[in-house]
Parts: sequence; C-alpha cells; structure tokens
Amino acid sequence: MPIPCPRPGAWKAADRSGLPHTLQPTLLLPSSRTQRRERSCTEPTHRVAEVWSWVAKTKLLISLALWLALRGTLAEGEFPLCAPLVGRIALWENVRLRNMPPSTQYGIERVRSPRSFAETLKQFEGVLIARGLTIFAQIAFSDDAAKAGLEMLPTKALLFGNPKAGTPVLVAAPSSTLDLPLKVVISQDADGAVWISYNTPEYLAERHAIPAELVKNIAGIRALVQAAVA
Repeated sequence: MPIPCPRPGAWKAADRSGLPHTLQPTLLLPSSRTQRRERSCTEPTHRVAEVWSWVAKTKLLISLALWLALRGTLAEGEFPLCAPLVGRIALWENVRLRNMPPSTQYGIERVRSPRSFAETLKQFEGVLIARGLTIFAQIAFSDDAAKAGLEMLPTKALLFGNPKAGTPVLVAAPSSTLDLPLKVVISQDADGAVWISYNTPEYLAERHAIPAELVKNIAGIRALVQAAVA
C-alpha cells in the first residue's frame, strides 16, 4: 500500500537537554520519516517531467530532420551535423510513400509515382502500348496554360481504352460516355511530387449504374496505374 504524502505541518520538536521541559525552546524540524515521505512524493514527479521533456525534444528533432529531408537540404549541404539523420529519414519516407496504399476521395484515386513527371508519363504510355490499348487523346493542360501566358504546374491527361471492352459498357449505360473512355491525369504538385489520378471503377459503376458483369471491363485501370509506378 503506498504511503500517502504528509500533510503540511507534520513536524517534531527538537529537545534541548539541560533545560527544564517548560523552558525548552521549541525548534520545529522535519522528521526523518517525513523527509522520506516528501522525497517519495516529489521524485516521481520530477522523473516524469524529465521524461516528457526528453520526449518533446526528440519529437522536435525528428520533425526538423523530416522537414529538412522533404526540402532536400541534404543535397544542398545544409546542417551537416543532421545529415546522417536527415538521410535516413528521407529513405524511410521514400519507402513509406512507395508502400502506402493509394488515397481515395470522392471516387478519385491518387497514386504517387517514384519518378519525375516526364518519366512517369513515358512509363504510363509504355504500359498502355504493351497492353495493346489505344491512346485516343492527350491533353497537356500546363502547355496550353503557357500558351495563354499563364502558369500551371505540369499536368497532362491521357484518354485511352479498348473499343471491344468499352463499347458494351457504353451501350448498357449510355451516361458513361461522360467519363469514358478511361482517363488518367498525371500531375506534379508544388513539392515536386508526381501523382497519377483516376476515377475508381467502383465510382463509375455506381454513378452510371453499370451492370455488375461489365464492371470488369473498366476495372483494369487500377492495375495499369500500379504497373506504371512499380
């Protein structure tokens, strides 16, 4: 059973020999037992505070190192003392991003590419050609913006498919012509990361009431994107 902390005022009187009891001056000192109790109550609090302080400093250091890694300052030679930690965290972050599942929101799936914008575009085109698919159109949004005197991060859309697989879907669900043929958008964000975005087959099937037996005709887009970022 833990010993409770002593209440304030738990003291003992120190005897002074040689004086009558009634004339002894009373000197209030903490008893040895009280001191032990006080130390037992305060020391754990101090240790907890020290641990939390160490945890806060460690989190701050890791956050700084991760920020430097994402900024690419390791390559620029900044903060040489942090270089080993920054390099290791950058490696961990790269592995995490490559292994993380694609993000899905509002029927849009985004997969990060480990390559540059131009390399990702070339890689995806190669995957389409290898699978025997037709590239119907390419829309270079950023190029068109530049022609109009505007700035836009690299962004390009590819429309592709196979008429033999896509036509039955269009016949069964005519409104799917709004979203077919299949398309992907390859874009680069402000941090330099490259993404491949596309409408999920589940979203298209629900939106256009595509029969379940025909969803497989458009479901291959996910495998194409995964092959492009492999």
